[in-house]
Amino acid sequence: MKYQNIEIKKLPKSEAEITGEIPVETIDKEKERTLRKFTQEAELPGFRKGKVPEKVVAEQLGDLKILQEAAFTCLENAWPEILTEAKLPIFGEPYVSITKLVANTPVGFKIKVYLIPEVTLSNYKKIASTAMSVEEKITVTEKDIEDVILEIRKRKAHDKLHETNESHDHEKFVEEVKEEGLPHVDDVFVKSIGDFKDVADFKEKIKENVTKEREWKAKEKKRGAMVDTLIAEAKMEIPEILIEGELDRMLAQFKGDVERAGTTYEKYLEHIKKTESDIKKDWRESAEKRAQLQLIISKIAEAEKIEPEKDQLEKEVEHILKQHKDVDVSRARAYVHMVLTNEKVMQWLEGQK
Repeated sequence: MKYQNIEIKKLPKSEAEITGEIPVETIDKEKERTLRKFTQEAELPGFRKGKVPEKVVAEQLGDLKILQEAAFTCLENAWPEILTEAKLPIFGEPYVSITKLVANTPVGFKIKVYLIPEVTLSNYKKIASTAMSVEEKITVTEKDIEDVILEIRKRKAHDKLHETNESHDHEKFVEEVKEEGLPHVDDVFVKSIGDFKDVADFKEKIKENVTKEREWKAKEKKRGAMVDTLIAEAKMEIPEILIEGELDRMLAQFKGDVERAGTTYEKYLEHIKKTESDIKKDWRESAEKRAQLQLIISKIAEAEKIEPEKDQLEKEVEHILKQHKDVDVSRARAYVHMVLTNEKVMQWLEGQK
C-alpha cells in the first residue's frame, strides 16, 4: 500500500487540500532502497566509490536524512496517483508537503491543489445584445478639424525652432512660437506634411481619421460596458494563482513598455517612489477582473464551440517562434490559442445585436 487515510477538503477560492499518510512498511522498503542508492554513490577515504559498507554510510548520513529522502521519494511516486483517484478538476502545479516525519510511524502529507473554478454565467447573449445595441452618434465638427490642424501647425513650428536651436526649453518654445507665429495652412503646407492634393483633401482626411478614432472609442466603450456586466452577473470563485498569474503578465508587459520608452523598470520605480509590491497592490483589482473575464470567455467559447482557425493559429505560433527562439512551442501554442479564442468570442458577442 502506497498511501492511506486519504481525506479531501474543499477550501474557499476554488482550492482543495488532500491529506493522508504513507504506511510504515512502505517507508521502510524505500529506506532500504535509499540507503543502497547512497551506498552506490558514496566516496569515503579508504574506500573505492560504491564499495563503502552500508553500515558506514548509514552512520555518516544519520537516520533522519535517510528517512527524509525515503519519505520524499514515496510521496513523489504517490501524489500523481492520489490526484487521479481524487477526480478533481485540477489545474496548475500542486503544492506537496510532508506534515509529519517521525521514525517508525506513518509519514503525514498534504497536497494543496487549485481547482478549475465553477463559473455560472448569466444570459450573456442578452447582456451582449443590450450593450452593443446602444447607439452613439459620431459627429465631427469644423472646430474639431481646426483643433487638429492647430496642433499640427504647432508641431511644425516646434520642429522648425528645434532645428535652429536645440537648447530651447518648453516655456521658451511656447513663447517663441507665439512671437514667430504659426505656419499658414495652404496647399504647399499640406503637401509638405503628407500625401494630400490640397487643403480640402487634407481636411477631409482629418475628418475621416477623427471619425474612425471616435468610432473605435465608442466601440471600446460598449465592449467595456458589456464586460463589466458579464463580470458583475457571473458567479465564480477566483483562485489566488489566477490573480497572481494575471499580475505577472501585466508586469511583464509593463516592463517591456518601459524599456521601449528608453529607460529601465528599476529607474521607473525609483522615479515614482514605489516598489513592485506597491504596483501589484494598485493593480490587484484590475488583475482580478482580467482573471474573471478569462474564465467567462473560456466558458462561452466552450458553450458556443468557438475555436480559432487552425491556419491562423499555426501562422501566429510560427511568428512568435521566429521572434523568440527560446520559447517553448507548447506554451506558445497555448498562449496564441487563448488570445485568438478571446478575440473571436468578443467578436461573436459584439454580433449579438
